[in-house]
Amino acid sequence: MNTASLQLSIRDLDVVYESRGSAHHALKGVSLDVRAGEMLALVGESGSGKSTLGRAILGLLPESARIRHGSIRVGGTEIVGLPERALRRIRGARVALIPQDPAHSLDPVRTIGAQLVEAVHLHEPRGNTADTRRMLVGLLERVGIKEPERRLHQYPHELSGGMRQRVLIAAAIAQRPALIVADEPTSALDVSVQVQIMALLAELRHELGTAMLFITHDLGLASEQADRVAVLQHGTLCETGETRALFANPRTPYTRRLLADLPLFHEARAPRRADGPHEDAIVVSHLTYAYKGAGGRPGHKAVRDISFNVVAGQTHGIVGESGSGKTTLLRCLLGLITPDGGSVQILGQNPARVEGTAQRALRRAVQFVYQNPHVSFDPRSRAADILAEPLINAGLRDRTARAARVRAMLERVQLPPAVLERRAANMSGGQSQRLAIARALLCDPKILILDEVVSALDVSVQAEILTLLETLQQQLNLTYVFVSHDLAVVRRIADTVSIIHAGEQVEHGPTETVFSTPRDDYTKRLLAAIPGRDLMRPAVLA
Repeated sequence: MNTASLQLSIRDLDVVYESRGSAHHALKGVSLDVRAGEMLALVGESGSGKSTLGRAILGLLPESARIRHGSIRVGGTEIVGLPERALRRIRGARVALIPQDPAHSLDPVRTIGAQLVEAVHLHEPRGNTADTRRMLVGLLERVGIKEPERRLHQYPHELSGGMRQRVLIAAAIAQRPALIVADEPTSALDVSVQVQIMALLAELRHELGTAMLFITHDLGLASEQADRVAVLQHGTLCETGETRALFANPRTPYTRRLLADLPLFHEARAPRRADGPHEDAIVVSHLTYAYKGAGGRPGHKAVRDISFNVVAGQTHGIVGESGSGKTTLLRCLLGLITPDGGSVQILGQNPARVEGTAQRALRRAVQFVYQNPHVSFDPRSRAADILAEPLINAGLRDRTARAARVRAMLERVQLPPAVLERRAANMSGGQSQRLAIARALLCDPKILILDEVVSALDVSVQAEILTLLETLQQQLNLTYVFVSHDLAVVRRIADTVSIIHAGEQVEHGPTETVFSTPRDDYTKRLLAAIPGRDLMRPAVLA
């Protein structure tokens, strides 16, 4: 390797988190390099040390973390031991960060323009206002944002997730840094937007010669985008190599397991038919809903003439990008809004029309599991209190009986009893999602509506949750509506699927039929955008 082209060089890095006399070894003797213009993908499960490594490179480790020994050199400058003032001169100018969540990484009360001005002038004096404005417009154009002049005056909430992520990329490249640390920059984005963002990053690497450390749990994406891959397990670098060679012939059992857990490797589930009559748990017929405009006039038609049915005990997948109408459709299913046209029947009832006792019974029978359980839980609440709540609401006052129900449910969702004393904020993503499923099941539902429930999880945890959902469905004869932008996941778990685009159902039918012989051009584009399709080779699983 030509050391003159190295933009990042890490040698024997050890990082320890210390708390109340105990120490957790987060990184153990990690060594890796990233050259100019190269993308190195850093993959591994939650707790493997990926984010710790990214923070260490930027000099942003928390106070509880200590670098015991090792070296981090960015463009030849040693980062370890540098005072904060010196680190501030390096951040942005020589190494920049693209964070994971654009919704929480932009200041909600400042305009996009104000935040970009701060990024542009971080290491240089403010110049002429007109020059600065032209620079900002150029930055937004560079990252593919249309109407850049107008966007400068908008606030983050007025932009889509994809546009917010582009703004963060614009801020990262404002100083033309030699190295970018991209921490899960596309994990919350639709597959087609993900393709656009990754194409933009590749273009920037090739044009500017920027080195990139791409932290991701998406092995399919890493297989398509990275030049090399480094695999972290429990803080140790267990495997590094050229991407195609590493995925074709993984050396360690851990890497082989990560690959085996990819939903791409699981066969699509053919629609199952239970014995006896095939009753429909959900029937949606010619559903239409438009949001009201100014003065009560007809506004945006979010859902247009959608029809599908879900057989009891089966799973119906709903796939669509942001703004496609998925959320409006779910609100109609839950009875939170009343359709303008068409009808929804849930277990034989119209959810928007039932009242009183019937309404309460239907709401217990249809439970909603959120994409991010941390948002739906009070972070200060113990798991025991979170699980007791639905039982108390259902009228179960006996503490002993409640405790027995809770423990039985923990066993069903494969959580240890010790988790009951943990607070929601101290749980991993997988534990939180199991807890959310357990809380929903304590209401004895017949239907679960699952909204992006595995989108933010590592591939192995994702596989565990999907297997759990399949097991629970078989044991309890549950009906699922499974919403996701990850087509590989939908292919694995859903019996039937609806593809939603701009409020319309462009394709509907058995999952394997839709995936193997798509009729609509939009469906074909979505399927073509699934990352890692070339990994579907039996040799990887040997």
